Amino acid sequence: MEVCRFREDKSKLIYQYRGGHGVNGEAAPEYVKHTEFVKEDIENGKVALRIKNISSLDDGPYQSSFNDSGFSYVAFMKLSVHLD
Repeated sequence: MEVCRFREDKSKLIYQYRGGHGVNGEAAPEYVKHTEFVKEDIENGKVALRIKNISSLDDGPYQSSFNDSGFSYVAFMKLSVHLD
């Protein structure tokens, strides 16, 4: 299984999971220690990417891609950050 999380139009890789582990070498350096991949329920197709110490710079569109044994899916989302 491969899971990739990107900012906007795939211009910046945030996280990549492939072959049973994270591949940090290709991720944008500012996200390597800023994110956590949650995969406790990966066998059921459920994963999440937790962004730690969130700031207004994290606001915006994101894209995720999932690939596994011929199945692929792309999801789009927008994160809105409102700090008090």
